[in-house]
Amino acid sequence: MGKSWNDLEAHLADWGLRHFTSDEAYFQWQRRMLLPEEIAGLHTAVEKKRQGATEDETAFYDLSAAPRILPVLYSQRVEYYRVIGPLVAACLAGAETILDVGCGPGILTTYYARRYPRARVTGIDRSPVCIAEAQRKTEALHLDNVRFERADLVASSRDNTYDCIVATHALVQSEQDPGLPSRNWRTFERAKDPLAQSAFERRTGLGARLDRIVAAASVEGRIIVFEKTRQPARRVPVQRAFAARGLHLTEPP
Repeated sequence: MGKSWNDLEAHLADWGLRHFTSDEAYFQWQRRMLLPEEIAGLHTAVEKKRQGATEDETAFYDLSAAPRILPVLYSQRVEYYRVIGPLVAACLAGAETILDVGCGPGILTTYYARRYPRARVTGIDRSPVCIAEAQRKTEALHLDNVRFERADLVASSRDNTYDCIVATHALVQSEQDPGLPSRNWRTFERAKDPLAQSAFERRTGLGARLDRIVAAASVEGRIIVFEKTRQPARRVPVQRAFAARGLHLTEPP
């Protein structure tokens, strides 16, 4: 018998990712694997990405998917993959068509395709280097049920609908946006101001992207979303955007 592709650890190893038990051990390995100028370039790209410009974000992910950098940089996310991979994969059971929005180089996308070989999996991302690496790895892994496209969620038209859509840090593009301020410092309650909500959705791109995802979901489709919304000022308007479009929770956040 071959490997069971419940085996996420083997999948991550196929991508060249390594697990470290401490930050110190990881950064020692990083300094051995990358040149000082490569590390400096990554730091510069991260700082530019935080400013929120689309071209700077795409440039960072292009750099992150370079063959020498990818296994080193993404090894920092192994714990994240260990938690998220099995949780998402369990939610994909029974889906015949899966769309992964913001798939990056396809590390988890290819895992989902291995886990469910009868499903048709599509990954989209704005980074051409990420998509090229995802396609290369798809061929290396001999996967015939997954394809990748360089596409912007809003700019591209999608005629197909999907049983399950995974959106990873793809809806709210501005990490620095202040969100909706509290009007009561005791309760942290937010005013229900439709103009402020609309402005938030427009500033962050949430509204247009969420509309596209809702349109791409089949009638009984499921949407799995990961966003950086720990702060109530951002989490509340994101939740309101989902509710306004008729979405409801099937599992606790």
